[in-house]
Amino acid sequence: MTEEWPSYFTGRREHIHALGVISLSYSAFERDLFTLYAHHPGVKGMPRELVEKYWSAQNEASQVKSVREIFKMYETEAAPLEFVSKHPVSTAG
Repeated sequence: MTEEWPSYFTGRREHIHALGVISLSYSAFERDLFTLYAHHPGVKGMPRELVEKYWSAQNEASQVKSVREIFKMYETEAAPLEFVSKHPVSTAG
């Protein structure tokens, strides 16, 4: 037995494509932000499961603050520390 999906208007193909690109780009950004955060805990030997659990328990603004805190604790080079400290975190949302 095959299930039939209801017919509905999906909008213009270009709009659907744009939404897909936005979604994929945001997902890649979130993944890269986590990778940045997880670098120093990984080097320090923290269990990946614990790092992921702590990360996912935070909202976006807290995640950005956590990246800064980790880098302030463990980063020894000025350029990466300056990079993560450069932009203000918006608490709006």
